[in-house]
Order: sequence, then structure tokens, then C-alpha cells
Amino acid sequence: MKNNLFNDTESAFKLKKNFHLYNAVFLFNIITRKFLVSIFTNLTLLMLKLRLPIKWVLKNTIYKHFCGGINLSECNKIINNMYELKVHSILDYSVEGLINESSFNKSCNKKINIINSVSKNNAIPFAVFKPTSIGRYELFKSVSLGIKLSKDQLDEWSRVVERFHKICEHAMKMKIKILIDAEEFEVQKAIDDLSVEMMKNYNKVNLVPFGEFLPFETILNKIGLKTITNNFGSFTSGKQRKIIQFENDFKGLRFLPLICYEIIYSGGLTRNFDYDFILNISEDGWFGDSIGPSQHFVKAKFRAIENNSFLIRSANRGYSAFINNKGQVIKFGSIGGGGRYDNLVNNFGNYDAPATGISIGLDRLVYALMQKKEFKIKQSKPVVICVFDKKAMKEYISLQMILRKAGVSVEIYPGESKLKKQMEYANKIKSPAVILYGENEIKSGKPTLRNLGSGKEKTIEVKELVNEIKKII
Repeated sequence: MKNNLFNDTESAFKLKKNFHLYNAVFLFNIITRKFLVSIFTNLTLLMLKLRLPIKWVLKNTIYKHFCGGINLSECNKIINNMYELKVHSILDYSVEGLINESSFNKSCNKKINIINSVSKNNAIPFAVFKPTSIGRYELFKSVSLGIKLSKDQLDEWSRVVERFHKICEHAMKMKIKILIDAEEFEVQKAIDDLSVEMMKNYNKVNLVPFGEFLPFETILNKIGLKTITNNFGSFTSGKQRKIIQFENDFKGLRFLPLICYEIIYSGGLTRNFDYDFILNISEDGWFGDSIGPSQHFVKAKFRAIENNSFLIRSANRGYSAFINNKGQVIKFGSIGGGGRYDNLVNNFGNYDAPATGISIGLDRLVYALMQKKEFKIKQSKPVVICVFDKKAMKEYISLQMILRKAGVSVEIYPGESKLKKQMEYANKIKSPAVILYGENEIKSGKPTLRNLGSGKEKTIEVKELVNEIKKII
């Protein structure tokens, strides 16, 4: 069997001596026996109560195996040793269940010190903290359950929020990532809400996990996972947000760019910027036929009101609009434009040529006509051409062109997955049928049409395909 990370014990335990490994086996043999755990637990508590000197025994056995140390100095020795073997570490200040304000403040300051240490050590990629180390467990529980808080509890909760801000703001200044540890289910909602608030305020550039980027991409790609948007690669977040400024005819207009889902974050992304318009560019096709595009559009209206700013939105397969500072859609506006482009040709060739051009905004035109109710768009679900081999893409495109010329809505599966996955995609977008066009079908010139409603299949000539599809539609 080929060696990997999990069976290469020589590399995995390179930092451990035989004595440490035998000690670990001994400890786990005890831990797996409940009656021994009960005996040793009660015996230890009794000895501690009697103030017998056993702390050194505990520290050099159980504590040493599971903990890095009692302070940063002790932890750094292990961290640096592991980093020599290219293994990163995380400093997890394991304290929870505190009950008074002075303990919470002390814990908060401890987190600040840890962030400072992390910023100076490349072996530690990010900092971690448990929310119940800076706020009472029962208070988190009450907030999660939506229980009405008393005045004293509201003041206490505001101090918890303040500690969250203090930690996250310091992490942002030190350019350190923060992981907010998960806790029990009954307190998690309050923690999630606070985490989202922190991201809104302190994340400079936000990407949607599994939508715009794939976490652990190098690992998950190997088992066939990719982003929901069917990209074969992920986007990467920018270092900072920059205002787009146009000169000349635009007289220095400044636009704040918010890409895709960044428009949903309230406050933090638009704070401390000097701009004239918010510009939101999005691809909403990955929402499919869900309520997603409508919700996304409504969020954009809220941002326009919140920031007292006009907002320009361009969303492929979503809602494009020009929204005023009251959240109202400016219904028409310009649907076309034109001008002289004397220097344009020179950018693509080696000679100058006078040029003029016009453009028509079809999405604006269609939207305007729909508002006037002068025509309706007939929507039909596309037939999906399954991809068996990307090398045969030329044949898939040729087949697609034939069907589109005949007025059939059709698309090629966006990617290259197993047939089961492609069928799931077709069902998700409510496609009426799929076309199976593999190596044998291409050679014979007879694709297989599968009716997703009845499950029946039929292998036919390309010229007969249009009529068969129209029978299904």
C-alpha cells in the first residue's frame, strides 16, 4: 500500500522519542477503561483537596500529552520544533465557563497578547478564541433563544460585543486572521450573529465559500469537488478595496466597487470611503430558479438607502438596475449610447482610422418593455447536453448551434463531471431532457435523447432531434 500522511508513522512521530510514544499508549489504555478513569479522577481530586504535591505528576503525564504549555514561552518551544518540519500550529487559549467581568476582561487581554505573538511568528497562521471566555455562557444562551434581556443583561451583552470588537479590530490592525471557535448548539446562534457582524466590519474583501472559492482547494479538488458556480478554480480575495475614479468626460466621478455578495454586508464595506456611486457587479446564474436573485437585488436596495447613495447594478442572469438613494429603481434611463472612437482601431492594429460606434443595452430595453407590460418573455428550461469528454467540445457546440437555430433552448453542461452529477444538475434547473452524446453517439451521428419526465430514452438522427425535443417541451 502506498504511503501517505496517515500511515507514514516515521514522519508523523519524528519529533517524539520512543519513551513519549510508550507513554501515550499507556495513557490511552487507561482512558479507554471507564472504571480506571473514575478511580484516577476521584483520587486526583482528593489529593488536590488535601494539597498533596501531585501537580508535577499531572503536568508531565496527561497535561504534557494534550497541552502545549502553561504559558507562551513553553508553547513556543513545541511550535518552533514542529515548524522546522513544516507543520504549523494554532495557539488555542483553552479557557471557558468564566463568570465575572474581571475574568472576562483578563481573558480578552490575553487574546490580544496572543494576537501580538501570532503576528511575530510565521509558524502560527491565525489566532483562535472561544466566545464563552469573554462572556457568560447563560447570557449567550438567552440571546440565542431570543429571550428578552433585562437592563443589566443588556449592559452586560454590550460589554461582550465590545470585547468581540476589541479582539477583531486588533487582529485586523495586526493583519492576523481570527477563528471564532464553535460551541454548544444552544449558544451558537448568538455566536454566529456576532461573527457575521465582525466580518461585516473588519473583513476588507469578502468571498463566498464554495461559491467564489473552495476551502482546502488543493485537497478537495482531488476528490472532484469544485465551486457551486462550476469554476475549475477559485477567486482570490484582494488586499484592499480601491475606489475606481474616472477622469475626462466623467469629471472625476468616483465609484465604490462591490463584487457579487459583498453588497449584502451592511456598514463595514462602505465605511470611510469617499465615493459618488456604489457599483455592484454580479453573476447570479448559480442561484438557478431559486428566490436568490430577488433577495440579492433587495439587499442592493437596502445598501443604497443605508449609504444615501445611488447604486448601479449589473447582474448577469439576475436583476440589473439603477437605484436611487431612496432605494427606488429608476425605471428607464438611457438604453443606448454612441460616440467617436478615433483612437480605438490603433489599440488593435498598426494604423489610425476614424471610427464611430453605438451600443444598445438590451437588458435595459427588455426591462423597460416589461415594466410597460407591452410584451412578455417566454421562458423555457434549457435542454442539457452532457459532457463525456472535453476533447469533443467542438461536436457539442455544433449540436448546440443546430438546436438553437431551430429555436430550442439548450446549454452544454458547465464542466466535466460524472454522468450522475450532470443528471442532478439538469434536474436542479428543471431541464425537460438531456442529450447523451458520447464517443459512440458521435461516431454514429445519433445522439440519445432522455426525457427527464418519463425517464425514457431514444437514439435518433440529429435532424430528427428538434422535433423529438419539441414533443417533450
